[in-house]
Amino acid sequence: MYNNIFYELFDAEEHSKFIKSVEKQFRTSPEYSLWLNSVVHRHNCGATGLNKDADGIEIEVHHYRITLYNWVEYIIDKFMSEDLNLNSHYICLILSDIHLNNTVPYIPLMHCVHRMIHNSSMEDVLLKYPDIINNIYNGDVDRAYEIIDYHIGLLKDILDKENNNM
Repeated sequence: MYNNIFYELFDAEEHSKFIKSVEKQFRTSPEYSLWLNSVVHRHNCGATGLNKDADGIEIEVHHYRITLYNWVEYIIDKFMSEDLNLNSHYICLILSDIHLNNTVPYIPLMHCVHRMIHNSSMEDVLLKYPDIINNIYNGDVDRAYEIIDYHIGLLKDILDKENNNM
């Protein structure tokens, strides 16, 4: 049953497309919205100090140090190192778990500062907005890695049981 819903990637282009597809799938999921709405530190811009309610600005979340693309890539690498085929829904489940357990580092930013980081570099933005450093939510990356390993272990157990029953 489970073996039929997993697949492999064959080249670098397919690998990159798969990661971007998973990113999009996760960003449009109810779980990602739940995480965004539950982010405790999302009321003030980490760069300017402007407030969501008082100043009427939208605060976005910037994945810090480890981008969503990096998280997906890491999870895929774990699948591959364990000789497991891929499933985008299962990867999104893992992403949901690490986000909803508040293990992912991020910075709350207003749109223009967030865009600045993506269009230039974090170092350039830090020169202009040094307070960002004081407003980073560091998460718990070690715990995120434990959660990822936990899910990989669960999947391996399920597939081993299925293969032994064939």
